[in-house]
Amino acid sequence: MHSRKKQAQSIDGIYPDQEDGGLGCFIVPNAVLLIKGGPHPEEGKKLIDYLLSRETEKKLAWSDAGQIPLHADVDTPPDVRRLETLKVMKVDYAAVAAKMQSIQPLLRDWAGH
Repeated sequence: MHSRKKQAQSIDGIYPDQEDGGLGCFIVPNAVLLIKGGPHPEEGKKLIDYLLSRETEKKLAWSDAGQIPLHADVDTPPDVRRLETLKVMKVDYAAVAAKMQSIQPLLRDWAGH
């Protein structure tokens, strides 16, 4: 949506379930991790620090991706919603990850791989 607005296209985003009693909007967080025993742990830590920095969150918010920053004090364009202004769906991401692992055989059969 953000990239289309930058191109002066008429478009609006919809954030579902914001009313009282609504589930809230499903937020898909980005993820980064350091692999135990990896060959470059110090470089990996620097990359993680960079990705989690306010400066990088600002760059991502102002990029065509228009990503919502996690830090409340990061400057964003007017059309990028602030996380604190959204009613967010409560998700047990560990349970989701466990479920995804448990259905892998079914998905492989379904996809034919």
